[in-house]
Amino acid sequence: MKFVHAADVHLDSPLRGLERYEGAPVEQIRGATRKAFVNLVNLCIQKRVNFLILAGDLYDGDLLDYQTGLFFANQMSKLREFGIKVYLVQGNHDAQSEIAKGVRLPDNVHTFSSGEPHTLVDQELGVALHGWSYPTRAVTEDISQRYPDPLSGFYNIGILHTSLDGRPGHDHYAPCSLQNLINRGYDYWALGHIHQREIVTEKPLVVFPGNLQGRHVREAGAKGCIYVEVSGGQTQIDFHPLDVVQWAVCTVNLGGIETPAEAIDTAVEQLRSHISISRDKLYAVRFVFQGATAVHHQLQKDKEHFIYNLRAAVNDVSRGGVWIEKVLFETRQIADIHRLLEEYPSLKNFFAILKELAEDDTIGPEIAAELKGFYNLIPQEAVFGDDGLNINDSEFLRAIMIQAQKMIIDELVS
Repeated sequence: MKFVHAADVHLDSPLRGLERYEGAPVEQIRGATRKAFVNLVNLCIQKRVNFLILAGDLYDGDLLDYQTGLFFANQMSKLREFGIKVYLVQGNHDAQSEIAKGVRLPDNVHTFSSGEPHTLVDQELGVALHGWSYPTRAVTEDISQRYPDPLSGFYNIGILHTSLDGRPGHDHYAPCSLQNLINRGYDYWALGHIHQREIVTEKPLVVFPGNLQGRHVREAGAKGCIYVEVSGGQTQIDFHPLDVVQWAVCTVNLGGIETPAEAIDTAVEQLRSHISISRDKLYAVRFVFQGATAVHHQLQKDKEHFIYNLRAAVNDVSRGGVWIEKVLFETRQIADIHRLLEEYPSLKNFFAILKELAEDDTIGPEIAAELKGFYNLIPQEAVFGDDGLNINDSEFLRAIMIQAQKMIIDELVS
């Protein structure tokens, strides 16, 4: 038996805000979710799989373009021609989608209902699939406890769109413990909702495939699906990248660098070691320059000229295969920290407090509560997006605290 497990397709996700980036390949990026999905369908056909599992968030919330649904239906018809079945559950984004409710799908597509978790059986394959769809966007109870018992003599697969025990940057929906999933006695758990690929455990296999196509820089790295073969009581899994636009963060330490030209050469070499440039894929790269460096003041003084030269150098080596999404400067002047602490004794305690806050995951909600009044006054366009002021994100708050320390040092040195 062979099947493919994918999730979090977010077909035609609008990717708002791309227009802000000069030279951004807007249409190429916005069309990426469709092209990645076509790659998924083609893989299923190429591998001659028995079925495809889609573990939630096929659509992207309140998107109202029915052409998206028609595209999906056409791709499903293509799978039907090859005798490939599709089993899908609706996730939190699908629950608010009008498209999910209004598009008629071919008979090879089986959508789990939003009533009680239930079982679909394929006697010929000897597989029992257990699943459930979200009735509303926000599901906060542990649904896994209500999943049916495994069927004896069958290969049992559980399909669930869940945050599991919580992951950074994701809403806490249909939460459950790993132990609860293990206790169900299934052979494979096909999960969705978390956009980072993760093999949570191997016995039994509990898998997040990640999303099919990264949509912004916080979804960096290769994206795709999990290909599964079951034979002789053994389950073999392999990751297959399917994305057509891959996001990456290239961090460049400029310690020891003497000139901006050297900094660009170092960045290009770092990029080459970080990604494999391909004609079949566009790389959207964010450069982050860090470290105490002799070129700090030069970079701060003429950022625009530096970025222009960096773009030219990257375009030359990639032949247009890399788009620089953004360049961040987190460098600092070379400073004698010990001398600063002697000169400003109170800094030691202040930096210790910042470090403690940055390492304390429980402090985030307290800070968010303190800033709530101020947060509500900020324009919406500054709040949302991959660079938004997300005070509920512990990683965002941690980065702010680290940046604060660097800014203080820079001001004192200058």
